[in-house]
Amino acid sequence: MTTTSRGQAGGWNGEHAVTAAPSPQGKSPGGVTRTPRRGDAPSAAADPKAAAWWIVPITLVVGGGVAWWLLSAGWTAAQATATQGALQTALATGAGVGAVITFMLAFRRQRHQEHAAHITAYLAERNADLADRNAMGNLD
Repeated sequence: MTTTSRGQAGGWNGEHAVTAAPSPQGKSPGGVTRTPRRGDAPSAAADPKAAAWWIVPITLVVGGGVAWWLLSAGWTAAQATATQGALQTALATGAGVGAVITFMLAFRRQRHQEHAAHITAYLAERNADLADRNAMGNLD
């Protein structure tokens, strides 16, 4: 990669700019740092953390609270059965709503990916056609 006197990368394909500014931790080898561009892979510091560290404790607390509420309420057998049925219905409804939302998100993601692939194929064909016309000197 060649750099100009202003420290910007030359080239037509979006090469990364190189500047002579020192990095925040000091100078890198040669005193050259790379300016991040859109589309770069995220750094290791940006990796998402596993969700288990908060999902498991919340599940245990909520489950324990519901169990304590059901066991300490002092209901008769009929009342406990009715409450259990209502709780099962509420949880099943919540699971169904969650499944519908998951399906809708998966459908939307699939549709977006297919649309992006279609646009990419169209632009690749268009660019190839323009390159052929340019190579033949036949620009309209």
